[in-house]
Amino acid sequence: MIKKNVLTVLVVGLLMVALSSQVLAWGARPAKRQPWPDKGAAYKQICKRLDLTDEQKKSFESRSEGLKKEREAYHKEMREYGDKLKAEMQKDKPNRTTIHSLIRTSSTKKTEMHIKQMDSLLDLRETLTPKQKEKFEKMLKHKKDRRNDGRKRGNGRKK
Repeated sequence: MIKKNVLTVLVVGLLMVALSSQVLAWGARPAKRQPWPDKGAAYKQICKRLDLTDEQKKSFESRSEGLKKEREAYHKEMREYGDKLKAEMQKDKPNRTTIHSLIRTSSTKKTEMHIKQMDSLLDLRETLTPKQKEKFEKMLKHKKDRRNDGRKRGNGRKK
């Protein structure tokens, strides 16, 4: 009987350690991130591939700049939510309500940012000629295919 109780306590203890380490690791981020490629390069590629007129370029550039500022604020805000979540999870007695609230709020913000990005693409598409739209759709399909191919291989890592 005592062996059974000791074994049960050991198994529960091991499970708690294993699960808590996973929860803490979930909120962790690398100390230093690799720099992203030049964002202006993507803008220039789109303008070049679609052969945008000067008017289209101005419209696209103004939308891109506005979205860039919103995206920077979004990323800053998401880091703050991640830090708050990590701090709460590291407490001896984390508050579930606080954790749930942080997750819900960050999910809402992510959805709002995704909607803005899609609206930006739709706005761009509205200004394109039929020939440009065709090229644009091919570019999006190529990007989607590359992204899906990377997921199949393990997020871009070669096996």
